[in-house]
Amino acid sequence: MKVRELAFEIISTFYKKKTFINIALSQAIRRHNLTAVDRAFLTRLVYGTLQNHRLLDYEIKKVTTNKKIRPDMRSLLKCALYQMRFMDKVPAYAIINESVEIAKKNFGLQATSFCNAVLRLLQNEKFEPNREEFI
Repeated sequence: MKVRELAFEIISTFYKKKTFINIALSQAIRRHNLTAVDRAFLTRLVYGTLQNHRLLDYEIKKVTTNKKIRPDMRSLLKCALYQMRFMDKVPAYAIINESVEIAKKNFGLQATSFCNAVLRLLQNEKFEPNREEFI
């Protein structure tokens, strides 16, 4: 399992079951025998996505009209958007490609198209966080 997919699963489970994120993350790292680099990437991605969830939700709302995005799809979009906004070394095309593959595996064709469209819009959207707007 790829690290981004693992991050998506951890974050989705956190929102669904209200698990302790540190325990879920530790269990996933042990279960998948990750390298030090992958552990660091996974940890930063999971904690960063959750710490910035309001900003990420705000950014997603700016480009979508669908207010009823599935919670697990929203988790995937947040995870991808966090990488685009805060992890400069990861190219946007790689983030979008991996996220679309995860969507394809978990949600089906229509949701895959939605995921791709939203992430492409977000890629082109200028990022100027104004904390007053999303708090």
